[in-house]
Amino acid sequence: MKTSFKLLLIALAFVMIHGSLLAQVPFKNVPAQSKVLVKGTSTVHDWEMESTIVNIEMGLNHQEDKLFIEDVTFSSMAKGLKSKHSLMDEKALEALKSKQHPEIKFTQSEGITVTKQGTNFNGILQGKLEIAGVSQIIKVPFNGTVKSDQVITVNGQVKLKMSDFGIKPPTAMMGTIKTGNDFVLEYSIDLKTNQSISASN
Repeated sequence: MKTSFKLLLIALAFVMIHGSLLAQVPFKNVPAQSKVLVKGTSTVHDWEMESTIVNIEMGLNHQEDKLFIEDVTFSSMAKGLKSKHSLMDEKALEALKSKQHPEIKFTQSEGITVTKQGTNFNGILQGKLEIAGVSQIIKVPFNGTVKSDQVITVNGQVKLKMSDFGIKPPTAMMGTIKTGNDFVLEYSIDLKTNQSISASN
């Protein structure tokens, strides 16, 4: 009798886990509609760089009026950061130690339950961000919109410090131009799936 009861519990657990996996809808970013900017200041003028090589994946469960966001990963090649000035690009790659650590990575560390209001949603994503080989746990606020049954868009920004990642703010012109320690990571991203969000209910 005890053996049968244990087998029943195992079977129920399998069904619950299997059902959860089926409910998760995988999303990937649409490169042409994905923009990630890094903004900062210097002693001369503000500066901006765009990440041109970005890969983002996430899982989404949609249950009634709630969204469950899971398994968010972000990666970008350091050499993909581009500005309008080649000298700045060169200095940035040096500061990011791009030869030793070519990739910037983020991995979600905690699950999020987001309450939808119509087609809009928002929340705070927590995870590990690795830049120049140094990792920090950060919180990333986001706003989102369900654009269709297969497309969502998210946007937001997070303030960070170069020193938290062991980065020495770049300088130029014999040190007369100095970059500020603070910078902002700003993003606007479309994510798409081949499945249906509503089908995960």
